[in-house]
Amino acid sequence: METSASVTATHAHVQVFEETMAEDEAALQAQLEQLQKQQQAKQPKPADEKDKEPRKPRREHHPEHLRREDHLNDPQDTNCPSPDCGRPMRVGEDISEKLDIVPAEFFAQRHIYGKWACRCCQCLVQEPAVPQIIDGGIMATGLIAHTVTSHFVDHLPYYRLEPLHASDSVMGASTL
Repeated sequence: METSASVTATHAHVQVFEETMAEDEAALQAQLEQLQKQQQAKQPKPADEKDKEPRKPRREHHPEHLRREDHLNDPQDTNCPSPDCGRPMRVGEDISEKLDIVPAEFFAQRHIYGKWACRCCQCLVQEPAVPQIIDGGIMATGLIAHTVTSHFVDHLPYYRLEPLHASDSVMGASTL
């Protein structure tokens, strides 16, 4: 059973807690109002819509090491259309860059080794063959590098590389 002294002590604790909570809530409310006023002071006030200039998109330029293909789009006649003038009119240019890719292209390297023979002493001279990564193989170093990079860096298994190479009908799975 609770005594009247313990009930009074508990009631006093609850009253102190409620007073402290009300004081903390008032202090937090004052801090919140102060922060909102500071935030509003920092924000610029919107001007008329007519005063604003349209924003241009900010895009990063493409890396300098990329090959550039220039496509000139000039009008057929660059002289003044006025019959009295007829002078050239170039003022400047606008440049628009777009990123593009050329898909992988297979090609055959032909190594032609000339044979030189002397008719009188019957001596044959020929340049030695270029060393290959795979002796007797049909893959050049560029194709081997592409296959190894696709497999080990891009994590493409050989069965996924096969359809890519088969689209040009150059090699099958046994060659990979």
